[in-house]
Amino acid sequence: MSIGELVTLKYKQVLLYLTESKVVPTDFRKSFDWSASFYDKEWAPYITGVSDEVISKLPAFSPKYILDAGCGTGLSTMKLRKLFPDAHITAMDFSRQMLKSARKHLGTDNVLLFREMIEKGVSKFKDSQFNLVSLMWSLEYTQDKKVYKDLHRILSPGGYLLVITRKQDALPGINNAFQQTLSKNSTKVRKNLSHKFPLDKAELLSNFDKMFEEVASGEGNFLIDLKSKSFILDWVLNTGVLAGFEFAIDLRNSETCRSSFENYVKNNLFEDNFTYMWLILKKV
Repeated sequence: MSIGELVTLKYKQVLLYLTESKVVPTDFRKSFDWSASFYDKEWAPYITGVSDEVISKLPAFSPKYILDAGCGTGLSTMKLRKLFPDAHITAMDFSRQMLKSARKHLGTDNVLLFREMIEKGVSKFKDSQFNLVSLMWSLEYTQDKKVYKDLHRILSPGGYLLVITRKQDALPGINNAFQQTLSKNSTKVRKNLSHKFPLDKAELLSNFDKMFEEVASGEGNFLIDLKSKSFILDWVLNTGVLAGFEFAIDLRNSETCRSSFENYVKNNLFEDNFTYMWLILKKV
């Protein structure tokens, strides 16, 4: 990124800040509506094993009521239903298309699906309504920190909270490609990136502010072979790993922007490293 490109980009970002033009939760939702039909094939194979491993670390107990918040296409919900067949499960997601896929996977037995953002959804539940709440690959898209208090409130005494989330710089190579695309196409930048994903496990834990006892936690990573993808940007958009961010610049329709992204990846990346962290917490 040259000095001139950096200055031009910063100037455009200031203008967008003054006009309050920024990526918002509805942009995340639109991205996942788009990727729903590709998600199980393009991204789920990377994360399903992680989700299954973390779920297996739950203490032995028999929850009667479970909330799967940010259920996506319902793969995590299916795992919870298999593990706890007698539980009543509520599964929630803000993407209509993701929920359509979830309904196909889940049918109607003992699972209630409804569409809502996590922050608004959990605020509507009763105190101590659930014995287990899971947020697998979804908590990182919340904006209002009140959600942490609501998660504590809706769990019954001794109930468990399971969280898996990406780290802030989960895909450094893809992130660099995106930043380079912004700098080389600054006149086409339409929104600022205001959303921040959790930096590390310490930051994530601090949000719960001693409301929970830590039962188990960990961090991990997996490599993605980008050489195997014929059109890397299409794969990135179809997985949702840039969810919302494509609305900062038109990566779907602008051939100039698409070429900038593809060229950077082809010249600089063979693989990328996705980093994540997980927590199992008990309500105190």
